[in-house]
Amino acid sequence: MDSTPCLHGVRGALDKLMSATRFAARGLVVSAALGFVASAFAHQGLDEQLTVIEAQLKEEPGNPALHVQVGDLHRMRREWDAALAAYERAAGSPGGIEDADFMRGRLFLEARWPTTAKLYLDRFLATQPDHAGALVARGRASASLGLPLPAAVDLGRAIAVMPAPKPEHYLERAQALTAAGREVEALRGLDEGLTRLGPVAGLQLAAVDLEIALGHHEAALVRVDRLLARAPERATWLIRRGEILEHAGRYDEARAAYARAEHALASYPEPRRHSRAARDLQQTVRDALRRVQGPEKERSGEEQERSGEEMDRPTAPGVEPALPGDPPG
Repeated sequence: MDSTPCLHGVRGALDKLMSATRFAARGLVVSAALGFVASAFAHQGLDEQLTVIEAQLKEEPGNPALHVQVGDLHRMRREWDAALAAYERAAGSPGGIEDADFMRGRLFLEARWPTTAKLYLDRFLATQPDHAGALVARGRASASLGLPLPAAVDLGRAIAVMPAPKPEHYLERAQALTAAGREVEALRGLDEGLTRLGPVAGLQLAAVDLEIALGHHEAALVRVDRLLARAPERATWLIRRGEILEHAGRYDEARAAYARAEHALASYPEPRRHSRAARDLQQTVRDALRRVQGPEKERSGEEQERSGEEMDRPTAPGVEPALPGDPPG
């Protein structure tokens, strides 16, 4: 299937959106009905689920929950026009549904039509401002449109009202804030996520990157060491530690970190040690060890050159040059 809705489907949806003066919330609550299919068909393929629900629709053609389920299944199959048509049928059913605009907005976001998605989500959030899913969707639409600060605001509001936000929500907000030039605020937001969710490696690694971008090498090392405290032989984190130290010009310590990573990789069990990922890490470590060896040799050479210059420097008339080990004066 094509990855974008056809022109006819988009034009029809836009016409309905732009001609409406307000969103009339319906009284029917269908959330319980919307959830029953997930447990009943958890292990069935999308085709089988769609066949079963369409059979039920023949018995209950006015059931909005079933139309929503059809729309969701078509959306998961990236059949955008079929999904939109199902949502329109759900909205037009007796009693309708409360979150039709949210479903339309989410659909257009996934179809990569962020402008249309944001129009629907704006209208939906005007009446339900604390809907977490719609706030996340509008935040993602804004990010796609190059509006990082509104994206960060919506994602922050979503996190505040969610009973259990996911790490990805904190990461997306941090990305938006970074794109808006607010790195310090992004770092604070990641720490908020670490406080609320616990030691999530993805959040800590994102914070490490921000610390480095801000020039906070010691703080970045502290964060990496927190990760290594939980998994001391994690090769990828040892490599990251080495990179931070190398960037700070601390080549001896960087070499030690890379050597630990090399040892950790060598201790992998046989099948894993020869995997593509492990081989790539091994090459990364070899390249890094060569890289940090170079600056050390160069520095040693410079010191020897300076020492030679001191030895060759002319002395004052009548004064013998000092030899190594001679007492001063």
